[in-house]
This record gives sequence, C-alpha cells and structure tokens, in this order.
Amino acid sequence: MTDTELIAYFENATLPEMLRVDRATKQYELPRYAKQHIDLLKQNPDDKNARFWLLRIKKALDKPFSGQEVPRF
Repeated sequence: MTDTELIAYFENATLPEMLRVDRATKQYELPRYAKQHIDLLKQNPDDKNARFWLLRIKKALDKPFSGQEVPRF
C-alpha cells in the first residue's frame, strides 16, 4: 500500500474514539492520533514510524482484536 493510498484510507474512514490494536495496546483518541501520523507522513515520506502505526491501526480496523487483555495484577 502506497503512502497516498494509506492517507486516503484514513481521510475517508470513520474512526472510533478507542481501538484495541493488539493484546497489550489500546489506542485512545484515535482520530487525533491518526491525523497526527498522516501529517508526519506528509511532511516526511521517509518516516517509517508514522507509516508503521498507520498500517497497524488499519490492520486492527479491518480485523479487530478479539482475544483477552493482558491480565492485571
């Protein structure tokens, strides 16, 4: 997926306020967080971190995590 396709995906997607990305990661304020990484990716197309997180969030939106949370002690 190219950067322009990834940016278009998030600009047109309806994002929830909170998303469980994986067993140990919950992302709060998802619309603001996604916009922040889109802006970083637009400013610096070589930013691997912004691209990594956008792809990780897209994967979690397409196939939500349905397992157990990490137990709290």
